[in-house]
Amino acid sequence: MSDIHHRGVSDSVALPGVAEALSRVARSLESEPDQQRTLAAIVTGVIAMVAGAQCAGITLVDKGVPSTVAPSNPLVTQVNALQYKTKQGPCVDAAARQGTFRTGDLALETQRWPRFVPAVTGLGVRSMLAWGLFTVGTTYGSLNVYSTEPDAFDQEAALVGELFASHAAVALAGVRRQTELHAALGTRDLIATAKGILIARHRCDPEKAFRMLAEASQNTNMKLVDVAAWLVKDAAGPN
Repeated sequence: MSDIHHRGVSDSVALPGVAEALSRVARSLESEPDQQRTLAAIVTGVIAMVAGAQCAGITLVDKGVPSTVAPSNPLVTQVNALQYKTKQGPCVDAAARQGTFRTGDLALETQRWPRFVPAVTGLGVRSMLAWGLFTVGTTYGSLNVYSTEPDAFDQEAALVGELFASHAAVALAGVRRQTELHAALGTRDLIATAKGILIARHRCDPEKAFRMLAEASQNTNMKLVDVAAWLVKDAAGPN
């Protein structure tokens, strides 16, 4: 099968029930409070929606290093580990190229992935389908489904999964923004507490207290937030 590089689904493509299913899944993803639960919900959803999918998982790429998260089956982790080792395979390509990659019989895909295919043959996976997980300006990795049957995924499965992956990427982006916001608020509160301690101890104004924290950070080669955390812990005394 050739790669699928479209970026949307034509209005003429009729996929009964897909819009309703996507809306339902999108609402469930929005309610997940953290990244791990969001990823698990994505995996559960894609298995339910994509015909032929026996198991699924997500490849996340952090600073160029891929890892497998929320695998529905240990086989997913095994297959992905071989892709990361050989730097070949549908998951690797989908993450790197923000596209959709579908196999027919994986055992016959030696031209596209000559190192990966011989390595994975003994694990029993015969079909794979992977979609890039990305939003404008940010690539997270790929969403991947697997089957022990050859030619398990047709064009419609690829299209349905692409729609789902788009929703999933937006949900993942939202969770990460929330996490970053909470972390930023926590850092701000920690620094404010540390400043309050210095103001009380040295009877100085807030600006001087912040300069003291900044100078301590520079002199100790520690992050300012770590200096603040140490000061707060020290002020609290032994537990």
